[in-house]
Amino acid sequence: MAMACVNPPTTMKNIFKIGAACALGMSSFILASGTPVKAAACVDNLLGLLSTNNPCTDSQGYEFTFINSTGFNTSTTLGVGDQFAFQSAFGNFQYSLQAATAYTTTPGTYTLSYKVKAPTGKLLSQLTSGLQSTDNTASGSWTIVGTQGQAQTTLAAPLTATGGVYNYAPKLSEDTFTATLVVNSGNISTVGSMLKSAPKLSEVPGPLPIIGAGAAFGFSRKIRRRIQASA
Repeated sequence: MAMACVNPPTTMKNIFKIGAACALGMSSFILASGTPVKAAACVDNLLGLLSTNNPCTDSQGYEFTFINSTGFNTSTTLGVGDQFAFQSAFGNFQYSLQAATAYTTTPGTYTLSYKVKAPTGKLLSQLTSGLQSTDNTASGSWTIVGTQGQAQTTLAAPLTATGGVYNYAPKLSEDTFTATLVVNSGNISTVGSMLKSAPKLSEVPGPLPIIGAGAAFGFSRKIRRRIQASA
């Protein structure tokens, strides 16, 4: 099942409905091979992403760099390793990390570190976290920490998720994140994040050109008076 990042407050039932629409994208992974290429397309599984195209650029122009992870199954074999999918659209960056075997209390904590760079001409403006489960007994949290703050989604039984968003102030061209999944009970199937961006503001000309024009105009009047005086 896929994951949908949502703004708080919401229920896991809504997350599941939205996530179902993303399932097709999660099922169509391509294992990359060959010579590593900087900023290749972001389509891979978790460790395949590391070994063949890290960093990579998604379809919206965001550059993603995997740093490290603990707890997650990083096997490159489909159906064995946890699946990392990029589902970006509408100018936003989105990823989901789906468990090959549901994340349970053994071990109870998983971490993922990575960096995201905004597309050319844009700045990161909002970070959202999200998780998904179909287990009525599941509880835990998915916390993504950036340089300015954190977006934490908490899950409580029965299937109620809350929280999960913060806005950048000021906006940044890139940020480094550490995401932590803590499973207290039951099974959580998918976690992920969405980043929104905003256009960079155009630079506004300062007062110097105006002052310069005024000085030039005053200087030209002096020249005209001298010409008139000598005539």
